[in-house]
Amino acid sequence: MRALLLDLLRSHAFPLQRALGMKVLGPFPSREDDVGFVWLRGFPDEASREPFKAAFYEGPDWLGGLEAEIMPMLDDYSAVVLEDTADLWSHWPDEAPVKVTEVRSTANFALTLVRGPNWDENLGIRQQQAWDEHAAFMDGLVKDGVILLGGPIGDHRQTLHVVEAADEDEVRWRMAEDPWAHARLLEVGSIQPWALWLNFRISDCNS
Repeated sequence: MRALLLDLLRSHAFPLQRALGMKVLGPFPSREDDVGFVWLRGFPDEASREPFKAAFYEGPDWLGGLEAEIMPMLDDYSAVVLEDTADLWSHWPDEAPVKVTEVRSTANFALTLVRGPNWDENLGIRQQQAWDEHAAFMDGLVKDGVILLGGPIGDHRQTLHVVEAADEDEVRWRMAEDPWAHARLLEVGSIQPWALWLNFRISDCNS
């Protein structure tokens, strides 16, 4: 779960904070456990701290989705205000965020998606609302290595996908971002761990 949260902070929350004028360093995972981490956030001065924070936490990006994604992943958190006695603000790297690589253990899951209450039975799959957006989202998951293979099964009323993720929570989090999930056209049917003992891709590579 920590790796998923840190990815979300690096890719979404921190860039938004930097765009508002804050400086961010981290996150740095704890070496004493597999859940803790710290990060530094800098402000030009004490007076700007609260307005900068309000611009982010009261803004549309946080309230419109990031808060609902990030906060359930946090069991506890605290903030400590530090005095910048070394003038870190003036020497803070501005070009790119510091990347901290954390080894992520992943597993394979069998994911089924079923039609939601807003699915129009009178239309084909490619005629459903927001098909292009859904297709682009799924292609992105394939490109990112999350979905390994998949497609409709049986009478095409559900789809089966082989998914690679850290855990079931990550699978659900990923699929919740699908435009068809927001439109209630598709819903998660089931998620089950899948031990892929037979894999034609590995066989082909070794032959």
